[in-house]
Amino acid sequence: MPYLYQFQLVLRRTWTQFYRDLDYVIAKFMLMLTSGLLIGFSFWNVKHTSIGMQNVLFAVFSAITVCAPAINQIQGRAMQSRELFEVRESKSNIFHWSTLLISQFLVEIPYSVVFYTILYICWYFPIQIDNEASRAGVWWLTMCIFFQLYYVSFGLLIVYAAPDLPSANVLFGLLFSFIISFCGVVQNPYLLPGFWKFMWRLSPLTYFVENSVGILLHDRPVVCSANEMNYLNPTEGLTCGEYLEGYFKNAPGYVANPDDYSNCGVCPYAFGDDYMKTVGMSYSHRWRNIGLYCAYIVFNVFAMLTLYWTFRVKRFSFDLKSLLPKKKNN
Repeated sequence: MPYLYQFQLVLRRTWTQFYRDLDYVIAKFMLMLTSGLLIGFSFWNVKHTSIGMQNVLFAVFSAITVCAPAINQIQGRAMQSRELFEVRESKSNIFHWSTLLISQFLVEIPYSVVFYTILYICWYFPIQIDNEASRAGVWWLTMCIFFQLYYVSFGLLIVYAAPDLPSANVLFGLLFSFIISFCGVVQNPYLLPGFWKFMWRLSPLTYFVENSVGILLHDRPVVCSANEMNYLNPTEGLTCGEYLEGYFKNAPGYVANPDDYSNCGVCPYAFGDDYMKTVGMSYSHRWRNIGLYCAYIVFNVFAMLTLYWTFRVKRFSFDLKSLLPKKKNN
């Protein structure tokens, strides 16, 4: 049979399996619905304050971490298909093994896009960010298209390379803890030890967080609350605005009471872009980051096929016993 014909048959069969597995579909739907509502209403109507910008950052971070239970669902479903193929179909050589892997990836994507769009609706509008298309549309493109392609391919890469499902769960937990810990949210990247800064640049989630936060905070005015201000007194005879005029020519922020002669309230940020600079993010990187997403996705798919061929088709394994010295017979 031609490869393309094999692929069409396997893709159609995989789609039918998903369509008939109502428990799996409903579980994905409920995960995204409940997560979107919980996160969205937890950060209801984020303020234009300094704390409000941090809340936007953590709202994005929470929306990203939903992929962890979603990947566990994907891996369980993929392992069932893999075991069925290896036990029954690989022996008869009915179709090429790569058609199964690619079909599993392609069929997962529409479900992931649709259900994450539900999360997006339940998440984006309760926190009440600007709804203009240049923001809401690009955020949807980043998280509901490219992020779905990334984490589905990442989850399948691990499960198809692992010997069994428990091993896949352990490997995923280990790798995910690294990429989530060094994405720039848990720790400011400028405060990381020099050796670990490469992980911040290497983590794919760094760029998903940067795009998602950059879209939401770009040109967003900041109005610091009273307890977020830094207070100082100007030189005698000068107003707060006159005293700090030179400072604000080269530094972000504003003075809340420029006409007063004492107790000047200084806010360190005037716009959300000022805050993003302190955590290593920039709105101008959004299209560059989309190029990086494509590179990560292509790498995941290529690695998924390569590792499955290495460990499951050619049956390559590490034999530690061969490295030990042989015993001499007396």
